[in-house]
Amino acid sequence: MSTIIYNANDVIIKHIIDKNIIEKTTTYKVATAEYNALKNINSVYIRKALGELKSTVWDGYYKIELEYIDGYTLNEIQFKNISFPKDKLLNQLLLGYNDIYQAKYIHRDIKPENIMWIPTEEKIKYIDFGYAKKISHFTITTKKKGTPLFIHPELLSDKQFLMSNDLYYYDRYSLACVIKYLFTGKTFYEMDNIENASLPKYKEYIKNNPPNYNTHDCLVNRIIIDLIKSKDDFDINTFSYILDN
Repeated sequence: MSTIIYNANDVIIKHIIDKNIIEKTTTYKVATAEYNALKNINSVYIRKALGELKSTVWDGYYKIELEYIDGYTLNEIQFKNISFPKDKLLNQLLLGYNDIYQAKYIHRDIKPENIMWIPTEEKIKYIDFGYAKKISHFTITTKKKGTPLFIHPELLSDKQFLMSNDLYYYDRYSLACVIKYLFTGKTFYEMDNIENASLPKYKEYIKNNPPNYNTHDCLVNRIIIDLIKSKDDFDINTFSYILDN
C-alpha cells in the first residue's frame, strides 16, 4: 500500500493506493480510519477532512480531500532550527491531544512528522490519522501500531492484550517523546541515528539503555513527566501551569 499526496487549489488530495488486490481491505481500513477521525474530532488543532471519502475500487485507490496546511512538521522545525513561541506551541500540543482524547480517539502514530506548525497563524495541527481508532472504556485490542523511537516499550513486549487506559497512555507517551525531541533532537532512548532506527534496532537498544527524560528545561521536563507518570484518565487541568500562559 502506498500514499500519494498533492496540492490542488489549497486542498490536499490524498490517494491511498493498493498495490494488489490482497491489500484492498487494509487500504479501505486506513482510508476510513483517517476520514472518520478527522470528521469526528472537533478541534482547531486537527487537520480537517473536506467533502466525502471517495473510492474507485476498480482503480485501486481511495481519495480523501484534506485541508491544505502551509507550514512545517515538527521534525523540520527541529532539524532546520526554526524558531517558535515555546509556551504557545506546548499549550496547543496539549489542547490538541485533549481534543483527541475527549472524542475518545487514539492516534497511534504521534511523531514529529505527524504534527505541523503554521508560522503565519502560530498554530499546530495533528495530521495523518490512518492508524486512528475510536475506543471505549471496554476496548481491548491485540494490534500494536506506531513508529520506532516514539512508541512505548510495552508495545514491543509480549503483552497480548491492550486495554483502553493503556492505549490512551501510549499516545501520551508518544507526545511526551515528541516534545523532548523538539527541544533536544533526542528521544527518550537516545539512539545516535534517529533516521535509521528500525524496530529491531530500537527493541535491542532499549534492553540495555535506560530512558532519559531530561531536556534541561524545567517547564518542558514538568510537562513530560506529567504526561507519562500515570495511566489514569487524562485531565487537561493538570497542565494549568502552561495553559494559563
